[in-house]
Amino acid sequence: MKTDQDALDLFCSGGDTTSVQAGLSITITMIGLQPRGKGITRAGAQDGDAIIVTGALGEGYGAYQRGETIAPPRHHKDMAAVVRAYANAAVDISDGLLADIGHVAQASLMDAALDLDAIPISDCDPMQAIVGGDDYHIALSVPRDKTAQCLRALQEIGAHPAIIGHFVKGRGQISLLGDAGEELELPKKQGWQHF
Repeated sequence: MKTDQDALDLFCSGGDTTSVQAGLSITITMIGLQPRGKGITRAGAQDGDAIIVTGALGEGYGAYQRGETIAPPRHHKDMAAVVRAYANAAVDISDGLLADIGHVAQASLMDAALDLDAIPISDCDPMQAIVGGDDYHIALSVPRDKTAQCLRALQEIGAHPAIIGHFVKGRGQISLLGDAGEELELPKKQGWQHF
């Protein structure tokens, strides 16, 4: 943790640790500062925004299927500045792409149309990659007129971004499109359910 803190110019003043019968459980709460009024939430997606992911999905799920452990992607310290500069909304992809884009769609009252063939997939079946979770890349909702600049800025900090769909006015629904533009059936389980 000290190495990560030094690399990201963070200071950890303590923590809340507890144990459980099955092993050790550590809970970390992070509190940070942001410029007033500049916070990017799940609720800001706009009609016509492109949906951009910062890297390939499925590596975490693939490792889980093989019984392996992998480190989550390490984002550049300027990732937050890029998100603030270009995104209307953003979410980390920890619960699975469909679940997390669903959170943005519902919070923003937008529908999300995702192009399955445009989603960068690493290491597993595409349908499993979009629901598996533990990817820890960022999904951004970016105005169409800013997408080229956003993609370039993400590439400059070492991300491998891709446009995977767009938002339209709606009711918080997701559609998944195939290679001919046909609507595919969504998996019953769309990601991790917390409750």
